[in-house]
Amino acid sequence: MFVVTAMIVLLPTVFFPRIEADDSSHTIEWLTSLYVSTNGALWRNATGWRSSVIGASSLSPCEWHGVQCDASGIVTSVSLVDNGLQGTLSYSFVQNPNLRFLDLSHNHLTGTLPALFFVSFPMLQVLRLSDNALMGTLPDPIGGSHFLTELYLDRNQLTGEVPMGILHCPLRILDLTSNHFLGKPPAGLIFMPILETLRLGRNSFRMQLSELLVLPSGTTSALQSLDLSSNYFEDQIPDTISQFTLLVSLDLTGNILRGTLPVLSSLVHLTHLHIGRNELQGTIPEDVWLLPMLVSIKIDDNHFRGMAPSAHLLKNTNVKFLYLAKNDFSGPIPAYTTLTELTTALNPWECPLPEAFQGWFDAPPTTICTVRVPRVLKNSRSKRVPLTRMTVLWLNFIVFLGLTIPCLIKVGGFSPWRVVLLIPSGWLSRAYVRLSSVIVARETDVVCRV
Repeated sequence: MFVVTAMIVLLPTVFFPRIEADDSSHTIEWLTSLYVSTNGALWRNATGWRSSVIGASSLSPCEWHGVQCDASGIVTSVSLVDNGLQGTLSYSFVQNPNLRFLDLSHNHLTGTLPALFFVSFPMLQVLRLSDNALMGTLPDPIGGSHFLTELYLDRNQLTGEVPMGILHCPLRILDLTSNHFLGKPPAGLIFMPILETLRLGRNSFRMQLSELLVLPSGTTSALQSLDLSSNYFEDQIPDTISQFTLLVSLDLTGNILRGTLPVLSSLVHLTHLHIGRNELQGTIPEDVWLLPMLVSIKIDDNHFRGMAPSAHLLKNTNVKFLYLAKNDFSGPIPAYTTLTELTTALNPWECPLPEAFQGWFDAPPTTICTVRVPRVLKNSRSKRVPLTRMTVLWLNFIVFLGLTIPCLIKVGGFSPWRVVLLIPSGWLSRAYVRLSSVIVARETDVVCRV
């Protein structure tokens, strides 16, 4: 069955059967119902739609904003991204059997998806409804979408369990990020035959991770990107993760994972390894530091111990982002000179400062202390400005008692500011910024670049 499905998906579009019942009157009726139910009068661009709906124009739907047709004049694509659509999709759908592409993302759609939504578009290949306010459950007739290869429902308010019917879609990309889905993802979702991207982050899925990351004997996975972050996946990271050899990005941040890291040496294509904010422990296997393609390693906020990788061990100069904060690493502070971003706070590092960092300060200090300094700055207008991670070197472990620290702080989307911080113990500190001054408000770790 898998072989037949894959063959159907790979057929060129021109060979897809056309249902001639989709004549111009049916098409106009469907487009009109979409315009009316989503308050078309308020759209940012309604060229062709508005005049045709009120009968003031005889423009072909192929000339309407966001509508594309094939060579025969059949509507195959509707794209109304960020066009001010408001309202629901819960109208009586006129079946549009030749529509292949529908993108209504970044609008203000509310309500639920109609029960027969997917039945109305039997030839649909790509559906994008990202960044709306859709609610309710995902209709189970989705299993009838035999050509659906890309499904984007991220950043909505959908809830309930993911229906089993989704396993019958030849999906290549499935993005359900930032909803309220719960329960267990369908068994078999992880090894759908051509699935390359699976994003389930920021939901309320709950299950043993070992139950999800299972490949039946004799099968392989096409998965390249897996995001399970900010859910309730539990237990250890299973050894079976090594079977997903095409993985490029793995994000397990913010779950309830325990135990030690398995061997990852087979993941030679991996560029992003994000496993922070869990309860992992033990030492980091040396094969992790030797993965050839890694760009970003985020293992912060766990219970890892032992020595951090020395500069000679981290031979991969592709690594630009390394998050080691809030663990139990010890030994000398690792002196990485090729990184763009580094976090190391709340680890029992040894002094003194590595020579690689000595040139960053006018008066190189000899003692390193971990203290708390401001998270929030208050400007002259008393506006609270949170310090956020940008493309900066995060050295929040370096604070020198009784010394001034020159550093660059990047706040929000503003340019870096040259700041001199004086940290008197127990006092409200002041920071002097280019052309103005700010007052330190609360205590936490400082983000600085030098």
